[in-house]
Amino acid sequence: MSGLFDLPAPVLGALDAWLAPFAGDGLRLLGWAAAGGASSIALHAWAADRRALDAVRAALRATHRALAAYDGDPNGLRALASEAMRLSARQLRLNLRPAIVAALPLMFLLPWISNQFGMARPAAGESVMVCVEPIEAASTIRGDGVAPGPASAAGCLQIAWPAGSATLEDAQARTLARLPAASVSGVVHPPSAWDWLVANPAGTLPMDSPVRRLSLALRPREHFSVGPAWLRGWEAAFAAGALLGAAAAAAARAARLRASRQVE
Repeated sequence: MSGLFDLPAPVLGALDAWLAPFAGDGLRLLGWAAAGGASSIALHAWAADRRALDAVRAALRATHRALAAYDGDPNGLRALASEAMRLSARQLRLNLRPAIVAALPLMFLLPWISNQFGMARPAAGESVMVCVEPIEAASTIRGDGVAPGPASAAGCLQIAWPAGSATLEDAQARTLARLPAASVSGVVHPPSAWDWLVANPAGTLPMDSPVRRLSLALRPREHFSVGPAWLRGWEAAFAAGALLGAAAAAAARAARLRASRQVE
């Protein structure tokens, strides 16, 4: 199952695979983030009604000046205050649509970036801890193609990451997780109302299974070799790349606007 924001994932994955021989993970991550930030600025400029916004802001400034200078009866003051509120609400409406449109590139990128660059896929035979909720259900976990170790008091067990296809199952042989999954994910949970927006790449647990959560202790990927650990993951790189891309696109747009005004 794919959610709404997962729809571009196959195309993005194919493009990323094509780029992989030419650029490392960190560079591709920064590039995708910068493209998302620049796209957001471009879409904001396209969706914004600049003339209407300028007119509303000018009218709002004039109303505020009139309010500050007003020295008359209360009815006139109420009229000015109502006009200021009306203009503020219109300004909010005019800003809301481009803000929503501008967020779309990042909303579509984030789930794919998280799945593509978030967790490291374990090597075949590598020991991985799997924790089960509720704890008492851990002792019922069995495997097809993988042999879970005995469950600990905390509801965790060790598995050897399979080289081929394998599944984790509950006592009734219901499939809980397929290993290795197409996309690496550290949590498997039952279906939720949010799945139509962003689905879990590792799938979901059966609704009638006593297991309510599987947590796989996967290692976060580090894309850079310098700085503290929290700066080496995809989150910091994505934020920095998106900001740089947005700043570059905004600067380029401002330069174009200045040039067009000079021509006029």
